Formats: sequence, C-alpha cells, structure tokens
Amino acid sequence: MIRINEDYECQRDTYGWKLHRWRDGKDKDGNQKRTCRTTYHGTLVQVCEAVLDDSAGKAEHAAELADIISTAARDLRIAIAGADNTKELSPNAEVQGRLAHDSG
Repeated sequence: MIRINEDYECQRDTYGWKLHRWRDGKDKDGNQKRTCRTTYHGTLVQVCEAVLDDSAGKAEHAAELADIISTAARDLRIAIAGADNTKELSPNAEVQGRLAHDSG
C-alpha cells in the first residue's frame, strides 16, 4: 500500500491499480467515523489524474484551485519518490512529466 496523503492510498494488483479514498464523517448516531471508497484504475496515470481531479473539486475559486492542485501534485511526487525503491511502484516518465506539468 502506498500512502499518498491522509486522504488517499493506492496499491497495485494483478489487473491495475486500486485507489482508496478516505473520508471523515459521522454515523447515524453522530459519532465520528472514517470511511473508505475504493476505485479501480488501469494505469498509475489514471490514479494520479483521479487524485488531482478529486482534490480540485474542493476549490471555490481559481487561486484556491491552483493551491490544491499544487499540493496534490506534490503529495503524489513524494509518494512516488518514496515508493521508487520498491517493486510495487515504478514511476515512468509520463507520470512524472504530468505531475511536473500539473504542479506548474
């Protein structure tokens, strides 16, 4: 499992990539809970795009959007660099190029 930040983790499986999105919320009794939604992606690029797209959806104006995308791209680069020495993740030039472009 590769932790991207407090809200996202990804992992490689036989057929592609799983992206786990964690959300804080409350149960029916008002107690805090943390839930996970898993989506499936064929490539690591699609995982990165999903994280960037989901993160960007939280912006209310352009300046905030730029900051959110920059932060998400940084988190993805850090996660990729940290996992670079494992067999689980081997970043390719396309992923690194897109992350560099997105972070501006």
